[in-house]
Amino acid sequence: MGDWVKQLDSALNTQFKGLAVVVNSGKSSKWSEWGEQNLDELVLAKNPDAVFIEFAVNDSVTRFNCPVDVAKTNLCSMIDRILQKNPKCEIILMTMTPADACPEGELCPRENIAEYYQMYRDVAAERKLILVDNYKSWIELQAKNKDLFTKYVPDTIHPTGAGCEEIVTPAILKAIGFRNLKQISFTDTVSDDKKLKIRDCKIPLLNGSITYSTYKKAEPEPGELTGACIRMNFGATGFNGGWDNSSFFKVFYQEEWKKDILQGTEAESVTLSHFDGGLVVDFVWQIKEQSPEGKISLRFIQFASMPEWLFARLKTEMIELNECKVCFSARPGTPWLPAGGERWIATPTQHYQVEPKAFDISPDQNAVAFFSKVQFEDYGNLFVYESAKYENLGCTPQHGFYLKPNPGAGDLHFGFGYFNKKPGAETVARFLSEESKTIFAQMGKIDWNPKLDYSEFESDAKDVEKMVSAAGDAKYGVELKRITKKFDEGKTKGDAGECAQALLELNQFRVEVAKAAQAPAK
Repeated sequence: MGDWVKQLDSALNTQFKGLAVVVNSGKSSKWSEWGEQNLDELVLAKNPDAVFIEFAVNDSVTRFNCPVDVAKTNLCSMIDRILQKNPKCEIILMTMTPADACPEGELCPRENIAEYYQMYRDVAAERKLILVDNYKSWIELQAKNKDLFTKYVPDTIHPTGAGCEEIVTPAILKAIGFRNLKQISFTDTVSDDKKLKIRDCKIPLLNGSITYSTYKKAEPEPGELTGACIRMNFGATGFNGGWDNSSFFKVFYQEEWKKDILQGTEAESVTLSHFDGGLVVDFVWQIKEQSPEGKISLRFIQFASMPEWLFARLKTEMIELNECKVCFSARPGTPWLPAGGERWIATPTQHYQVEPKAFDISPDQNAVAFFSKVQFEDYGNLFVYESAKYENLGCTPQHGFYLKPNPGAGDLHFGFGYFNKKPGAETVARFLSEESKTIFAQMGKIDWNPKLDYSEFESDAKDVEKMVSAAGDAKYGVELKRITKKFDEGKTKGDAGECAQALLELNQFRVEVAKAAQAPAK
């Protein structure tokens, strides 16, 4: 079974925490006859409310000797038995990958797989069942972008985790009426020594993800913040070229430039919003050490038309950015590679070798590239910024790559890109001389307050209103009005973060009302 099962579980329990139980009753290398034989024990005994069925990809394996008509008989029998046990059970049929290659050493030639998938479509139509037709999506991707298809399905049969996340799981969620896969999820763990409670807030992007982690004492002073950081997972992660260091974004204040003021301050809010053609991620920090009303806001924006680039805007209130060093961590930060494999930072007019000591970089034509010679030369980081707004740039062992703004610089804008499996020397030269100008011009045209998609909140609010009415408790009505008012105020102001926070609160409130409805009457 693919990673889509875990991803489905995570998506459902992120929005409906504690209300959905996803059970994996499948087994690898099995076909519909096995499904028929094990249906009672592995499915019916669990009294499911919904069942996913997909055996076509293995029914077509020649050694199982299961022609299309037999596969259909087995499928219809399973459907009948499920509905006999629970007439209200939702049955979802699925097609999967093309499976048009056979990995070496496996006895798995498949014949006429398209006919098996068509049979699933026919049965779904005849019996008015939900169909998730992944096969069509995979065939389209295979025809349009063979390299990406191979990345997602190396053997043409088994999708990778990334393949499931981008193709299979979104299709499932859309088919069952789940409006939005890209949602923030939270994971709580405890350090090995039991002294720290760790919360990871993962924000999925159209390409990659951002994780915001906080570390709080478990003892002896529970709840006291000991640290926080943003971790980026974007680009050629795990290699030079990945924006994936553990402390991606840092701000050092002027007091000897030793303290990252964000590390000791928990973000006031972290939100994800959607608009037609992209998404917005907002971080807001209250920085009271520098000013009672001090605030730092970082907004990321990503477009479906440019998924290989991630743009950012940095704003402050009551804090002068020229008193700060703004730092971003890129992979080319270690200077101890052997001779011939050194890491470099390049501008359009100069190359700088990354050394164990600090060095300055002159702001130059809005572009910087990070790369290494010889080792990992096919990977690198690309960066655009507004060079006229900076006093200087630099790199130090403590800060990594940093930018020092001029007085009165105003809002700062950045673009983060990468190259992956491309000739390093050629790619860097072309980016610095040509492509960076195009990216910089596009960054200058970005509407940083795009018209957001409000349909999700409005639809969900109607559903919750019905639940509140059925619950018959006045306190729920008051809370729904408060959340709706917060959303309306954010919508009026065009505040993506406030609207996203209201949606998050609405989803949490929905779970609370649902649990109250399930509680036994007193």
